[in-house]
Amino acid sequence: MSEEIPGSIDGTALARWYSSAHELLRALDACRQVVDSMMVGTAATNLLLADELAELTRNAEFWLAAHPCPDPRTGEHMGAIAHAYAMAGDMVVDAGGDSTNADQAELKDIVTEAGVMLDEVTDLVDRLAMATEI
Repeated sequence: MSEEIPGSIDGTALARWYSSAHELLRALDACRQVVDSMMVGTAATNLLLADELAELTRNAEFWLAAHPCPDPRTGEHMGAIAHAYAMAGDMVVDAGGDSTNADQAELKDIVTEAGVMLDEVTDLVDRLAMATEI
C-alpha cells in the first residue's frame, strides 16, 4: 500500500493533464500570434483583433477552470500567460487600437515574458509527451 505524501503531486495525473493541455497551448499560441499582429497592425484592425484576443483568453481561462491542473503552480502559470496576453490586448485597446500609443516598454515586457513562459510550458509538454511514448 503506497501512502501519498501531503502536498505531493500525483505524477500520473499531472502527465495526463499535460497530455490533454494541447488545446490550451494552441489557444495560448493563437493569443501570441494575435498580439504579435497587434504590434504592427492599424488601429482599426487592432480593435477587431482585440475582440478575437478577448475570446481566446476567455476560452483559455474557461479551459483551465474546467480542467484544473493537479499542480496548482502550473495551473497558475498557465493562467498568468492568458492574463498577460489579455493585458497586452487591453493596453492596445486603451491606446485607441494604436499600439504605438501604448506604453511600448511595458507592452514589450508583457509580450516577451508571456512568450517565454509559453515556450517553457510547450517544451515541457512536448518532453513529457515523448517520455510517455517510450
